[in-house]
Amino acid sequence: MPGLYKIVSIRCSTSLGAILGRNTFFARMYKVCLALSVLTSLLLAGCEPPAPPSAADYLGAAYLANPAELEQEVDQNGVAFQEKYSGKYIIVIGYVDGIDPDHFSVARKYQYFNKEVGISVPETAKVGCAVRSDKQSGLSDLREGQGIIVAGRVDFKAGGIFDPINLDDCVWVPADGSYTLESAKTAIQTTLQ
Repeated sequence: MPGLYKIVSIRCSTSLGAILGRNTFFARMYKVCLALSVLTSLLLAGCEPPAPPSAADYLGAAYLANPAELEQEVDQNGVAFQEKYSGKYIIVIGYVDGIDPDHFSVARKYQYFNKEVGISVPETAKVGCAVRSDKQSGLSDLREGQGIIVAGRVDFKAGGIFDPINLDDCVWVPADGSYTLESAKTAIQTTLQ
């Protein structure tokens, strides 16, 4: 426990405690701060980062969609979309649109019917993909416009301004052609080995 006291004393300076000890309210607040620091240190001492998802998580995906289909579902009913997909693994097929050090976007162009104007306009739907940490080195192989199959866990909260659809722990393989859910799972399985 001596090491723990040093950690706590850095967070809640003992000299500050001595100064505040003259005022009863501040002395109590200092003690609360000290207690919370000790509790936090004890709780975090045994924490480990979560293990990456297993192959079974990805291969258990029950949905195959493209970004446009997903975006249209959100537009129809974001709450229903959240209940159906949030926390579940899905497979998305599209093309690469935007690559960053730890994530990229999968996109699909589609025609959106604008009710106000009464015409169809071209739109691009996007799904954000946060890459699994052990797969980030593969981002350098991606190219803008490249066809891609992505599997990941849906992170979506209805009611936001933009309602972005994001996938966490993404893995991917290049795509060329059309896929069924089973053939997409087979393709994804190659990247999990």
